This record gives sequence, C-alpha cells and structure tokens, in this order.
Amino acid sequence: VSTTAIDTSGSPTEVPYFIILDEGYVQTASGDIFSSSGQDLYRLDADGVFVETTDERDGPFESVNDGELIETSAQRLLRVTHVSSADGDVEIRGQFYNRSGDAIGGELLIADNLDFVTGHWDVEVTELTDGRFAVAYAAARPGDEDERESTVFLTILNANGTVAVPEQIVNTGEADGAQEWVKVWPLNNGGVAVTFGTEVGFTPRESINVRFFDDMGVEFDAYQLEGRNGRDN
Repeated sequence: VSTTAIDTSGSPTEVPYFIILDEGYVQTASGDIFSSSGQDLYRLDADGVFVETTDERDGPFESVNDGELIETSAQRLLRVTHVSSADGDVEIRGQFYNRSGDAIGGELLIADNLDFVTGHWDVEVTELTDGRFAVAYAAARPGDEDERESTVFLTILNANGTVAVPEQIVNTGEADGAQEWVKVWPLNNGGVAVTFGTEVGFTPRESINVRFFDDMGVEFDAYQLEGRNGRDN
C-alpha cells in the first residue's frame, strides 16, 4: 500500500461551509439556523457553530419518513413529520418551537391511522395568509376512494395547531397509480393550492396536477400542467 501526501499549501485555513440536514431548514431573524433530522431539531448559530439539539419525544424508536420545518409569522417554528409510528400505522405530527428551540405546548397529531406505501411518502406545510397552516401529505388510508397506492391528503390547521378544516382527499378524479411529490402554496384570503405528481408503474407522468381550495377547504378549480415531469413539482 502506498500513500501520497496532500499538498494543502495555499488552501484556506477556514472553509465557510457547514452541514444542514436535508429535511429542511430555516434561518431566523437572529441568524440562528435550525434544521431537523429524525426525531431531533438542531440549532446552529449564524456562523454555523453547533448550539444544541432538541429531542422531539421520548419512547421507542420510530422511523421519520419525511419532515418539513418553517418559521411562522408569530416568530415560532413549526415542524411537521411523516412518521411510521410504534403503533404500526403512519401518523402526521406537528410541533411548535420558540426561537431558542424549546418545544411550545404538546405534540400535534394532525393525522392518524394512515398506511405506509413503500417508496411513496411526503409531507409539506405552509402558512396561509390568515395565519393558519395547510398540511398536505402522501400516504394511504384504508377504505378511501383511492385504493391504488398513495393518496394526497390536505388538512388545514388553526394558528394554534387545532384542526380548522378536517382531512380531505386532494387527488379526486386522479386515482390511477401513486400520487406524490406534494407541494402547498398559500393563496389570497386564506386559500391554498396543492400540487402533486403521479407515478404509474414507477414511471412519472409528464404532468403536474394542481388543485385550488378556498379558506373553507372547498375546491374551486383544478388543472394539469402538461409537459413537466411530476418529480419536478
């Protein structure tokens, strides 16, 4: 075995890069950077120096399939997770944090008794213009009208995390294959747009589905954006 020394002369002694975990991150007005992975929330200062970890919950190991983290207009953090729970089902959970990374109140159970679909899971959250939150997620629910692989669901929360508009299926009229790659977008007057792609036999369709909902969660328009791969949503 032979080795060759690496010449580091002329290289900077400090490299302005640091690790951000890939479930999403936010940088607050103070400069602190929060990111999440698994059950944990990580806090770094503005220079990328690790500050602390906040453990989300005690209990047995659970698989966190996906998660999103946003900063709200009330200067709090909201994290939502798509979890294969210790009970054997899939749950959509939420948790508020202050800007120090401390949990505010108890954990939110946004959706329960969902089924896991291998290779097809997603969760997204956005704050609406009226201070509420829209949470969209891909999973399966026994007995729903889309019994072929994953379904896209939407639940709207009040500003305090309670349910404002109960869960509903988004992909009505689009039940073939797996519905996934979900995004949510705030509209004027508390409405929300949900976009998603469709995959049939592991082949994404060349279209992105768009559904528009008013502040009461009533769908008022829908269309397909053709010529765009569903993965590009």
